[in-house]
Amino acid sequence: FVMQHPHAIVELPTGRGKTLTAIGIVNEIMQRKPGSRVLVIVPTNVLLHQWINDGFKEAGIAATGYSGEVKQWGEHTVTTYMSAIRNLQQLDQFDIIIFDEVHHLFAEQSMRILERLQHKPFLIGLTATRREYGEGRILQNRYFPNVFSKTIE
Repeated sequence: FVMQHPHAIVELPTGRGKTLTAIGIVNEIMQRKPGSRVLVIVPTNVLLHQWINDGFKEAGIAATGYSGEVKQWGEHTVTTYMSAIRNLQQLDQFDIIIFDEVHHLFAEQSMRILERLQHKPFLIGLTATRREYGEGRILQNRYFPNVFSKTIE
């Protein structure tokens, strides 16, 4: 679906496979567009390490991390929202952008990231709870016009 909807949000309940789904999306894009560079932006260092070890590594993809703890940009990198804000120019080198817990992106400070990356070919947001009202919903609808949602039911 991602080739037809390259700016999209995937909404799944907590623990239902958002990371695995995103890795599948990345694999699909990389097969069709070899050489694509992947950036995953997460809210915490715990998620950064989970993405590197339980996401990329499990899928056989080497990834680096950039945050307050680790400082290595690579072909496929996981960074925190705060580190992304502090290193906006570094973000330009990536083609596929995954925003884990995408609702963090709609905070005033984090919008600098989206303004920098809005023209990238692939923007994929992951969340358990997409915005349903207010400014967050307006921004979500503007930058991520497609939402794919599954509930526990």
